[in-house]
Amino acid sequence: MGATSRKGRQGMVMDVWPDRLEIERREFALGEVAGPVRTVPVPANPANPVYGYAAQAARTSAPKFPVGAAVSVTRQRGQNTKKEMEDQIVVEFPSACAGGEKGRVLLYEIRALVEEREVGMWRLAQELHFHPLGRVPTSSRLVIGADEVPAGAVTFRVTPVGFFHKGEPIKGTLQAKRS
Repeated sequence: MGATSRKGRQGMVMDVWPDRLEIERREFALGEVAGPVRTVPVPANPANPVYGYAAQAARTSAPKFPVGAAVSVTRQRGQNTKKEMEDQIVVEFPSACAGGEKGRVLLYEIRALVEEREVGMWRLAQELHFHPLGRVPTSSRLVIGADEVPAGAVTFRVTPVGFFHKGEPIKGTLQAKRS
């Protein structure tokens, strides 16, 4: 099995034994292991679904931002996807972690709030979430058009989402633009 992207080539190597399968995730372009070996008993025991959703969720933890992490929200002038110049808002934050392989960060939910009322929501995939942990970037960045949220003070709340759990959010506020 394998998945490809412009950022690498991932797949799995499987060793077959009489009583188990040992599955190793690999990044083939780099020649690196992308996660620990998973052992699956053979034959499968329906009374003990080791890889069922509930069992896997119990073995993982919620993703967490580093202690003291904060969201930085700034304004800039930049090109949009149509290559037109526009006013933009940049939301930057450190990458969360989920205790190593015990549940990787898949994406971030970014919510824009004005006086605790939601005025926008975006999902940002964790870049390289499928790569070896050492290749996952240390920070993430969302750039949106300034017209996507109302003028004035807007708080951006960023929540890390793993495969089985959501973590605690961190926040940052874009102050009202001075005239």
